[in-house]
This record gives sequence, structure tokens and C-alpha cells, in this order.
Amino acid sequence: MAKSITLGGKESRRIPKLPKGTHAFAKEQMAVREKQFSIITNVFKRHGAVALDTPAFELKETLQENMGRNLS
Repeated sequence: MAKSITLGGKESRRIPKLPKGTHAFAKEQMAVREKQFSIITNVFKRHGAVALDTPAFELKETLQENMGRNLS
């Protein structure tokens, strides 16, 4: 579940929690990763491969907060 913090006693802001098994990258790391994936993707495309788009995932707690508690 995401943590909430109070700023100046008035405002509440949610800090998201990373789902188990995931990792957040700094912008410098992302630039390197994007370049690497671009090179790899281009090699695959040259050999006739096509992209596979997989569904995104979301924490159950986030969905429950936005859609109600009826999720099991």
C-alpha cells in the first residue's frame, strides 16, 4: 500500500510503493537502458521479429482505492 505524507500540516500526498519484483531506475540509468533496448530491438527487427505487447499490472490496493473494495 502507498504511504501518505502531510506537507505543512495541510496537504496529503501519496508516495507510491513499487510492486514486489520491480525496480525503479534513475533518469541516467533509463537513458542507457533505452539505448540498449533500441539496439536490441533493431537487431530483432532486422531478422524479422515483431514486437510483443504484454498487459500492464497494478497493485491490488491501488485498484481497490480507485474502483471499490469488490476485488478479490
